[in-house]
Amino acid sequence: MLLALAGAATASAAQTAATDAGIAGEWIFEMTGDAQPQRVVLQLVGDTLRGRVYGQELTGRVLGSRVEFRVGSYRWRAALRGDTLTGWLGVDPDSSAWRGTRFRRPAVPRRFEFTPTSWERGVSATVRPVLRVAPGDTVRTSTLDAGGWSTGAFGERGNRPSPGGNPLVGPFYVEGAVPGDVLVLRLHRVRLNRTWAFSGTELIDQAVDQGYARDRKYANTDNKWTLDTATATARLTTPTPALKDWRVPLRPFLGVVAVAPSQQFTPSSRDAGSYGGNMESAHLAEGAVVY
Repeated sequence: MLLALAGAATASAAQTAATDAGIAGEWIFEMTGDAQPQRVVLQLVGDTLRGRVYGQELTGRVLGSRVEFRVGSYRWRAALRGDTLTGWLGVDPDSSAWRGTRFRRPAVPRRFEFTPTSWERGVSATVRPVLRVAPGDTVRTSTLDAGGWSTGAFGERGNRPSPGGNPLVGPFYVEGAVPGDVLVLRLHRVRLNRTWAFSGTELIDQAVDQGYARDRKYANTDNKWTLDTATATARLTTPTPALKDWRVPLRPFLGVVAVAPSQQFTPSSRDAGSYGGNMESAHLAEGAVVY
């Protein structure tokens, strides 16, 4: 997952002490009673602390481990301890608590191998993340099919670790992301992970005339498919004579890609909306970039 963030501040000789204390750079501000964290890039210009929060400029100073600045008529004060700011903001005498956490990017992008052991069937912001990643990191993982089946043999005991209903891998937490950001997901590889599949056995009457299907039905028709990963094609495992040479080209794609919409809303993995979800789009294939 790749996430574009605001550029880090630059330091001058006049701000060395404060930079060493960890004030210049990217921060995530969180205010008590406000569910919308703010990304803030703090800079020291001479002895003046500058940045923007809530779309407004801030101006202040750093006195040892104490930070003070104003945003409009609001006064912000905090204690600086390593990568954390804790303090109060408000218009005297009323104030409320706030906290700042510095966001540090990894020196180089990382690669993770993640083997899932549980699968969600809803898109929720309240579920504990299975992995925390940073912008630029790459994750290699595997999925189940929509019915909850894994990579073992068809119908094999123990090969269905989820009851189905579009089981999801994740959630993955993107460090430094805040509500309102655009996440950029690049699908570098989307490949088959087994040699079989199955499909429905009913025909949609809007697509095929019922009489046509009834007159031509074979008793040995089934819904099992054999997947050829070398040629990227599929064939019926037990085809009728008319379909014995039929091959279907395969282009694997992800049925569900989503971000958690909010802590108050947990849609089913069967649904879709502005958060993504069960889009069932063949465009979610290898090489796609999803915003």
